[in-house]
Amino acid sequence: MALARGAQNGSDHVPMTGKNASPAATVPLLHHQDPAVVAGAQGILEAMSHIEDDARVGHAVRALNEAVQAAVQPRRRWWHRRTSS
Repeated sequence: MALARGAQNGSDHVPMTGKNASPAATVPLLHHQDPAVVAGAQGILEAMSHIEDDARVGHAVRALNEAVQAAVQPRRRWWHRRTSS
């Protein structure tokens, strides 16, 4: 079937869009150094197994977003922490 093929060159590559994007994009986060990010990634993968449950998926996406946002915040340098305390 032509629509199932991802690229026009006839390869079997499926574009990472829609419902198949989240699990594949989440897998590398399972190896992140921040345990909250890992837990969020695991939550996404678990929620995607119940894709019909919009509330569950939405909660998992929000939890992962919060974990990633916290993980990428620049850390204050030690001398800023020392002087502000």
